Amino acid sequence: MHRDLKPGNVMLGRFGEVYVLDWGIAGEASAAAGAGTPDYMAPEQADGAAAGPTADVYALGAILRELVTGSPRADDPVPRAARHAPLLAICRRAMAREPGQRYASTAELAHDLRAFLDGRVVRAWRSGPLAELAAWYRRHRATAATALVAALALVALATWFVLRLDQARDRAAEAARAAEASLRELDELAVSERVDDLRRRGDDLWPLAPAQEPRLRAWLDEAAALRPVRDALQARRAATRNDADSPAPALAQRWRDRLLARTLQDLAVFLDSVPATPFADANQGAVAARLELLVSLRRAAEGDASRRWSQAAEDLRADGRFAGTRLRPQFDLLPLGRDPQSGLLEFAHLPSGVAPTRDADGRLRLAPECGIVLVLLPGGTFAMGAQPDGPANQDPAAEANESPVHTLTLAPFFLAKHEMTQAQWLRTFGANPSNHDARSLFVDPARAPLHPVENVTWYECRTHMRRLGLELPTEAQWEYAARCAPAAAGGRDLAAPRANLSDRARARALAAQCPAFEASLDDGFVMHAPVGSFAADAWGLHDLFGNVWEWCRDEYCSYEVAARPGDGARPCDEKPQLAIYRGGAFDTLAVEARAANRAGAPPDVRQFTVGVRPARRLDESD
Repeated sequence: MHRDLKPGNVMLGRFGEVYVLDWGIAGEASAAAGAGTPDYMAPEQADGAAAGPTADVYALGAILRELVTGSPRADDPVPRAARHAPLLAICRRAMAREPGQRYASTAELAHDLRAFLDGRVVRAWRSGPLAELAAWYRRHRATAATALVAALALVALATWFVLRLDQARDRAAEAARAAEASLRELDELAVSERVDDLRRRGDDLWPLAPAQEPRLRAWLDEAAALRPVRDALQARRAATRNDADSPAPALAQRWRDRLLARTLQDLAVFLDSVPATPFADANQGAVAARLELLVSLRRAAEGDASRRWSQAAEDLRADGRFAGTRLRPQFDLLPLGRDPQSGLLEFAHLPSGVAPTRDADGRLRLAPECGIVLVLLPGGTFAMGAQPDGPANQDPAAEANESPVHTLTLAPFFLAKHEMTQAQWLRTFGANPSNHDARSLFVDPARAPLHPVENVTWYECRTHMRRLGLELPTEAQWEYAARCAPAAAGGRDLAAPRANLSDRARARALAAQCPAFEASLDDGFVMHAPVGSFAADAWGLHDLFGNVWEWCRDEYCSYEVAARPGDGARPCDEKPQLAIYRGGAFDTLAVEARAANRAGAPPDVRQFTVGVRPARRLDESD
């Protein structure tokens, strides 16, 4: 027994879920007097007598009575309304003074409530063949409509000789309006559920790919079918407001009006909202923009793009680092040729922006409108982790969580050449969450769009990367890239000459707020720098160390947990306690900017030192 059921101990969630709160005096049947709230206590409970499970039935009846009449007390007057009669009958039975006259259990009470909601017979109110027939009609209105009209006509003719014709007609009209009102409530709930279902299914139509085009078109057809439904509901609301003769009680009428208003509001947001980007949450405008982007990308994959892909495939075959690797055209990527330093192929990710061009020396010209650039890294075998002493990856600064050192073999994969910029995040997702943006004292407003996005959660990065057809790199992929394996051996990789770390520029600007810094470094940046400001590594990747930490796909766990072949992923819960980020930031020392150094944080945390570097698996299938 709960023993203190009342409206204050019941909470409704956003999606209709119900929570019962405050179980402080719950327990077995008890004779303790005074336990509970007076207006909702069964008589035997208030008298201190033994109170069984039907005391909770009494309290539920009092809550229902308050919803219907505004008062939980059984002796207070009630409004005279036919619509209330079944509910009040349920209340009377639940609140009977004698426990034996109440519902024997809350399940029996629930049965009568469901009968009321379904238009069936409420046994506490009426029973018998006539009541069953009336309930059947309310449930099968569409099927019985023609028969009912004929029956009402016959009844009206017969009652002409018994009563006045006007009385018969008025009674029939009142019953029809009451039945119609009940059906309208159900209609409005069904429309809201239909909108919610479309949103859920629309959020699953990712990533953008040619195979999604027919699914997107079918979804848009379903969404368009809601427009005439919205028009009909608007007409119904106007008619209801103008119906001065409505038989519905004022309380029920207000409830129906609020329900209808909420349904219309849901439809307005779903059908009329103008999305900031095609990657917004699913509504009709966003999915239409998504389809338009998909079609434009598919068309762009023709012509010059086809020639570029042929050249890229030829270059890959000539690169011994990719022996046996197949490269097939991917409609949302555009080959940019080889990087002049690393010789690795680079690709523009078109959904996130336009393709950058190269200067006379073959270096990329970065601009705010440019999309993410992906580098195709060769697969290989490397030693992951670090240890204070030992044959592999020896590092005096190694910490316990970096052991044991273990060997992994990774397949080729794409990794972004730079950290994702604020301009790219804003363009694709409609907002820039960064703490140090163009308004920051430490950021040049003209170059702010090229600074890395930060203050993003692991959850946001995982969801948004999926919409872009990308993903977070695994911890193994990140460390593999940071070591430039197999080109670079393991060991201590401070990377200070090519990293934005805590330095003298930061100490000058922040004074006491920067207690530790690298006295040998002075790069002029107090916070993060525009991506690509520092020299690239042997694979043409910028800012893997310093600037901002970078979220990885994995949950923070021990290296004793086996990694998956191919991408090195370790098992990760949908809602991990801690997620991994790597690489160091502008406020860290060089000793932290090591290839093996691991850090973690709750996946919903925001930090202006943590950003994201997208990755993507190489699809070699036809």
